[in-house]
Amino acid sequence: MALRRSLSFSLSILLLSLSLTAQPAKRPMSLNDIFKIKNVSDPQISPDGEWVAYVVSTIDEK
Repeated sequence: MALRRSLSFSLSILLLSLSLTAQPAKRPMSLNDIFKIKNVSDPQISPDGEWVAYVVSTIDEK
């Protein structure tokens, strides 16, 4: 139960931080903006429930 609560809390904080940075754009989205988007996935909670590891993926501009 504590593990599920920790995961829910961590994901809530992550989503809240993402929504706070998603302010209305003053200009149209450009290709460079799309390259800067990061995707967070695969959260893993440590056995003691104190840490969360996750994968951050980005687009390679090359």
